[in-house]
Amino acid sequence: MKNRVLGSSGIEVTPLGYGCMGVSHAYGDALPAGEARATIRDAFDAG
Repeated sequence: MKNRVLGSSGIEVTPLGYGCMGVSHAYGDALPAGEARATIRDAFDAG
């Protein structure tokens, strides 16, 4: 997968992302804070 450079920062990222709106309110009740953090950490650790 090709990476992209963010602006003039030089930081390279993949074009895939993880939107977090669903863990807070958009799709029903918000996840408990600990579960939301664990989900985000798991996604980060998975790359």
